[in-house]
Amino acid sequence: MILDHSIYWQFLPWDLYSAQSLRNGEIPLWNPYSGAGSPFLANWQSTIFAPIKLPLYLFPSARMFEFILILKVWLASLFAFIFCRSLKMSAMASTVSALSFGFGGAIISCLRLFELNTLFLSPLFFLTVHRLSISPSASSIAWASLTSALLILSGHPEATIYTILGGAIYTAALGGWEKIPRRLFSLLLALAGGALISSVTLIPFLEMLLSEGFSYRAHILRESGPLWGLPVRLGSLILPVPVPNFPSSYFLYIGLISLAFSVYSLNDYRKHIPFLAVLLLGAGFVIKLPPMSLLEYLPGLNHFSSRYAIGLVSFPLAIMAGNGLDMWQTRRKDKGLTLRTIGIIILGILCVIALSLSFVEAIRPWKETIHLHLALGLFFSLTVIIIGTSRKNIYRWIIVPVLAMDLFLAGAGFNKPGNVFNFPESNAIKWIKNVPGIFRVMGMEGSNNIPNTGIVHGISDVRVIDPLFLHRYVGFVAAIDPNAFFSIGAIPRNISSPLWDLLNVRFLIRSRCRVSGTENEAPGIYYSPYPGPLRWHFSPPPPSGSFIKSYEDNNVVIYENLRVLPRAFIVHNAIFTGTPNESLQALRTGQIDFRKKAILEVHDKKDREEIEKGLKGEQSETSNSADITSYKPTSVTIRARLSSPGILILGDAYYRGWKAIVDGTEVRIFPADYLIRGLFLTKGTHTVEFIYAPLSFTIGAITSIISLAFWLASTVWKPRSGTPQRSSHK
Repeated sequence: MILDHSIYWQFLPWDLYSAQSLRNGEIPLWNPYSGAGSPFLANWQSTIFAPIKLPLYLFPSARMFEFILILKVWLASLFAFIFCRSLKMSAMASTVSALSFGFGGAIISCLRLFELNTLFLSPLFFLTVHRLSISPSASSIAWASLTSALLILSGHPEATIYTILGGAIYTAALGGWEKIPRRLFSLLLALAGGALISSVTLIPFLEMLLSEGFSYRAHILRESGPLWGLPVRLGSLILPVPVPNFPSSYFLYIGLISLAFSVYSLNDYRKHIPFLAVLLLGAGFVIKLPPMSLLEYLPGLNHFSSRYAIGLVSFPLAIMAGNGLDMWQTRRKDKGLTLRTIGIIILGILCVIALSLSFVEAIRPWKETIHLHLALGLFFSLTVIIIGTSRKNIYRWIIVPVLAMDLFLAGAGFNKPGNVFNFPESNAIKWIKNVPGIFRVMGMEGSNNIPNTGIVHGISDVRVIDPLFLHRYVGFVAAIDPNAFFSIGAIPRNISSPLWDLLNVRFLIRSRCRVSGTENEAPGIYYSPYPGPLRWHFSPPPPSGSFIKSYEDNNVVIYENLRVLPRAFIVHNAIFTGTPNESLQALRTGQIDFRKKAILEVHDKKDREEIEKGLKGEQSETSNSADITSYKPTSVTIRARLSSPGILILGDAYYRGWKAIVDGTEVRIFPADYLIRGLFLTKGTHTVEFIYAPLSFTIGAITSIISLAFWLASTVWKPRSGTPQRSSHK
């Protein structure tokens, strides 16, 4: 197992939830286990329909998750090899390019990051774009549409957009300036086709992003970073320093032999103009190479992280390495830069780096690692010099083995290994699952029950790790604790707020351990996959008047919230608002008893008057009840009994796509208490059904099915040639 938090805390629970839902015959449209519930399919990174996940859906486990990670590495190499062969490159040159890309820094450093989903597909995308540019036809447009759809379904918007930009630059730079408009138009058609094929994911995502979604990326501009970060990125081409959590020290490395052949290919640079154009585009983003670096300030791109453009540097470099090897093998006499000269230059740069490192204090923690890779770099640069000096037919067969050894040694220390993390069901988890009723939990700061991991066990956690939140959830949690959010998560600290009662938070989980400074030495409820301590600040125990200790073992203490409100309940009074901002301001006053009164956001004047009229009658809070008889991710059934007209409150997030059916008649759902759902009920007994059936999914699914049918027709159907006419000449 790769020892990393992001893929196991965030993505593996999502994949296991998708697998379980699909195996039960349901499409996971909604995630009820994180926050107050949130759209799941509409979150682009859930990647439900990514084809590579099929083995995981058939055999859901952490082992299969690991297998797919490794499979992406081999597929990246295979797709690069096929691309090179399509360019008429030799088998050896194609192998060098495939190894350089598939096992280079770009792929290996992203093995624990989500952009790998897009990176491993980029050679396949460039292959179809190349064929489309050389011979535009219905078939080539269709295949480019399919690879575009695979990129979109891969789930990483920024890496996908960078890859598509690279494809557009590649198409424009292929030559034949009079044909550029036609090629770009064909590519535009292919991208439109890809968007239509992936509509089942794309349309719900756009609906969420443009209406209710909140992404931290949309609220920050590209960070320039420290000045020393730029030479580190550029230096990673020659000296890889696989420092965990610092991929820029390694992510451009393709092997010194491949780098030498890439530089050698510039002796015939006209042949490599398309790859050089893509390389310059990527270098503008990643290495800040002017003038291409000015593109990062364009609207939209100024919110992207430059790290996601590394494929636009490593992929063209890898292809140029294969081309350089073929040039070197076929040339009788070198002109311009020789391979030996390039090796000497690399050796000189490494020597300069070695001499200058003694004056740099920042590298002290990684001193031994840097010295090791310096020694390896000197060895491989000497190998380049020897290959360039000696007869080609003697040493050319050692190129592939030496390159493989170089890439293996460079990336061996980057992804730390660990034990397989299967989210074991601890005693604390068993205790929580045996508690009857529907409720949420919240891990206090310092506990090891990481957000999202409760999904695996069917435990609803009010905290979230997600790059795309519901905007109302962000405002609600910020009203409790403005410092609760970091880039992709929410871990609040103000545990005594009555707003948590409103969200049905029944249990607080706190690690029970010996505290030494700020070190957590207990595995907590979920047995963290990290062998070492987690350096988090510890919250004090909750106030005794509102919480009682309900469970305790050697790892955790669980406190029960005595003030918690049920997931569904009835109120008979309301504060009416007309906009989300008004609702949020009313929520922040802290003067509302949510057991008796709700903040109801009603936009239509007629609806508001009708509800006010119903609530003004005789009120009786006796014999009121709201019992949840069925609770599923996309449907909730409640049996409500009211002695007088009132408002049914359901403590789940309000979001378009949810509809309510009361006694067989659809009624309107209103945002209640800013975040959750509310609807008006008359006196009597009612059966209320909440059903999540977003129109965006229906439209997207129909569009995808029709587009796939057109794609299949365009790839299979071929026009029949006309019957030749007989000559009338006698």
